[in-house]
Amino acid sequence: MLVLVYKCVNGLVPSYLSSCLIKRTSGCGLRGARKLVLPKPRTTTHGLNSFIYSATSQWNLLPGIARTALNVNSFNSILRIDVNSFSLFVY
Repeated sequence: MLVLVYKCVNGLVPSYLSSCLIKRTSGCGLRGARKLVLPKPRTTTHGLNSFIYSATSQWNLLPGIARTALNVNSFNSILRIDVNSFSLFVY
């Protein structure tokens, strides 16, 4: 799932997929510059399990080095190396 989010954020997928995820905008270069806006779920039963909500929350938990990877291969290798230290559930 995180690889698909990486592709969405970097414009490597069709626009109908990348338009689902909204990047945070900030006027200055803060630490959260490459994070996504976490949507507010409408229901707690299905909203918290939706792709958009879970993908956004997992993406925002990644460290900055993973979010700023230069290509998909380096993103994959960063995930493989540091997956135990992220404490994420990677699909």
